[in-house]
Amino acid sequence: SEQFTLDLITTNPDALPDEIDSFYNIHGSNYSATFPGGYMALNSYLETTNPIALTYIIRPPTTGTIAALLAKRHDVPFLYRHSGETFRDYTLFSGYSKARLFGLKNTVGRVPLITATKYISLGPAGKYQLINRGISPSDIHILPPPVDVDRFNNPSESLSVDLPANAPVILFVGRKSPLKG
Repeated sequence: SEQFTLDLITTNPDALPDEIDSFYNIHGSNYSATFPGGYMALNSYLETTNPIALTYIIRPPTTGTIAALLAKRHDVPFLYRHSGETFRDYTLFSGYSKARLFGLKNTVGRVPLITATKYISLGPAGKYQLINRGISPSDIHILPPPVDVDRFNNPSESLSVDLPANAPVILFVGRKSPLKG
């Protein structure tokens, strides 16, 4: 919507696709791409700008915690973005890695969860996971999928793929993640 201006605070804009700046105003590139650099970049942005809301895109335990703490400090509404099995990732590991991930995602990672004003879920399963963590259903909003599902009901043209009849076919959608199977 043209009603809003979207700002993206990143310490590593070179890692982003070139067309990203057509969607966002980029801030923070003069800070180091480290945890403290991210904190300083966002803090500097919030000292000079008064956004109507703040959220994060990746890594809830780290970038989410930075955003949550600074949103609280600057009195900006904070939106928790729940995109998947964040709290159960540790189950795929063993030993030290399992304990470290559990601590990071279920202890440190709770900071953004408990300080949020509202919650964004990418689907009903995510909403259910948030409810199981004590979040009120009225505070959770599901983002509709960006895919036009009607395209699959009445395809305008068929896709022709020249494969042998007995060839194995693998279809992959999304990022590679052991939690997705």
